[in-house]
Amino acid sequence: MIGLEELYSTLEKGTGYPVANIACAQRESVPFIVIMTEGSVNLIADNKVYKKFEDVEVELYTDKRDLEAEGSVEKILDNLSIPYQSNAYFIAEEDLLKTTYSITIKGDK
Repeated sequence: MIGLEELYSTLEKGTGYPVANIACAQRESVPFIVIMTEGSVNLIADNKVYKKFEDVEVELYTDKRDLEAEGSVEKILDNLSIPYQSNAYFIAEEDLLKTTYSITIKGDK
């Protein structure tokens, strides 16, 4: 299973899009990706954390529906054998479409 650092580099190299953690200091030109960690879902046994996992949102931002960009992200997740759920919605005040991929990965901490 892949960790957070490997996810960043694989998405950046595989898509060619800028990848940021949590939020961009300045607005990137689209498409770009933001990775948000949502919290842990650890496996606990014998009062210890046995295996660490993180819930992560991979957010793809585009100016319109971009099936090629979505396909690039989905192909990488598929190749890494990472199951995902996706959701897309338009952010009117930013004039951007955000497609979110909800995944669980290995915890790096």
